[in-house]
Amino acid sequence: MSRVVINKQNLYSNMDFFVQKLGSVDKLCVGLKDNAYGHGIEPIAKLCKSYGITNVFVKNLKEAKMIDRFDFDKVHILNYIPKIKTKYDITINYLEDIKKIPQNSNVQLKVDTGMHRNGIKPDEIKKAINQITKYKLNLSGIFSHYCCADEETIKTINQHKIFQKLLKKVEGKGNFEKHIANSSGVFRTDNELYDKARVGIGVYGYIDIPKYQKYLKPVMSLIANKSSTRIVRKGDRVGYGSDSYEVVKNTLAISNYDIGYGDGFFRIDENKSYFTPNNKEILGRVSMDSLSLNSIADEVVLFDDVRELAKLHNTITYEILTSINSELKRVVVY
Repeated sequence: MSRVVINKQNLYSNMDFFVQKLGSVDKLCVGLKDNAYGHGIEPIAKLCKSYGITNVFVKNLKEAKMIDRFDFDKVHILNYIPKIKTKYDITINYLEDIKKIPQNSNVQLKVDTGMHRNGIKPDEIKKAINQITKYKLNLSGIFSHYCCADEETIKTINQHKIFQKLLKKVEGKGNFEKHIANSSGVFRTDNELYDKARVGIGVYGYIDIPKYQKYLKPVMSLIANKSSTRIVRKGDRVGYGSDSYEVVKNTLAISNYDIGYGDGFFRIDENKSYFTPNNKEILGRVSMDSLSLNSIADEVVLFDDVRELAKLHNTITYEILTSINSELKRVVVY
């Protein structure tokens, strides 16, 4: 059976790296949103709990409820407003959100310091605090988000300055946590000024800062199982299309494997080639539920590091990881 393999040792090694930088495991808030960046929210949540993680963030209420049994100290929902009070922290992305959130809910106020995506304007901070009090909400945190911390740019410094200036305006307004850093942001800011960092892609083994990438280890591997094997001959074509892969050897043993684009493994541009970690080439077009390789092995590792695939598809590691079908079984190796 095809499956996603999660490497516990690599996950914990990555967490160790961020904890060392942050100074405390309590300051590492792990990203479990979007099915734990494709890795599987429940197995990753279980591993987080065993490691000692106390803070996590998720996309919506459905994901929050999926990890209830792990009893994290704080679960921060980024993009959902429930109709009734919950125990989770709910994000205020706009002033208009405040009156929509059930009374006595815990809220995290997001401030737009320069990304211009979500969050209140910095000059709306006092108005927001007053409305949070008026509508009987509990301010659990104030946060922002770096837009380009993976780059050497003044933009990150400016965002940090704007956020710090804003926080001074609300000193004494309550006991709330403060956070701004994402994975790359951990290495671009003074972490002692903040209560935690929201680390997503970093704990899964990727960061777009080369000098730190070498310390991280990819956590996910994708395994496909053999469906059939056959011998093809020179001139035969493999898969869909009259111009599909043409066999150039006199004879070639190939096998079909049970992973396709329906499982989230994208089709390969026919002008490009992809080789697995064991140097087996995908032959012809990736089908919906299968693909062919010059291999006769019972199973193959399609990837154990998605950076090469991301380059091949002209995209980012996040997209490759989060596209892997959630119905594929997740198996943790220790």
